[in-house]
Amino acid sequence: MTDESKDNPSPGNDSIAKELKKIQEIVGPASKVMQEAQAKVNAMLQIDLNRQPLLPPLIQFDHNLASEFYKRLTKWISDFDQALDQEHEVGLRLVNFGQTVTFHLESIGYWNPSLISFSGFTDNGDPVELIQHVTQISVLLTKLKRKDLTKPKRPIGFAAPAE
Repeated sequence: MTDESKDNPSPGNDSIAKELKKIQEIVGPASKVMQEAQAKVNAMLQIDLNRQPLLPPLIQFDHNLASEFYKRLTKWISDFDQALDQEHEVGLRLVNFGQTVTFHLESIGYWNPSLISFSGFTDNGDPVELIQHVTQISVLLTKLKRKDLTKPKRPIGFAAPAE
């Protein structure tokens, strides 16, 4: 390119200059929007490290989880057991599948989001375990004679797993 062509742009140079101007008009505002968005993201990332993180809504507010049913069931069972004398413990009577089963409750477990299990033994000593969806739980708490009065009574009629 000669010095003369710099001073006298050709028609081709004019179209390139116009295209560059159009691009700057488009990119300029978009670049500003991107910078503002980046500033907002940076501000959101400025967190107080001493603050406890928020739990996801499912964990924080879902009272229909099996773990929540477990907590409520163990509280009700504990309250029921406190009204019993030392010769009795909590039993469960289940009416399911057209049958009634009564058994000494030894443990309750759960598997989130929706399964609860009840384990124990019948008066005959047969082991039982019921695994049930939380929407199907229907139990009748009843008092049963303790099988072995020589052993101390369990605190709430069954040994809850440590959490």
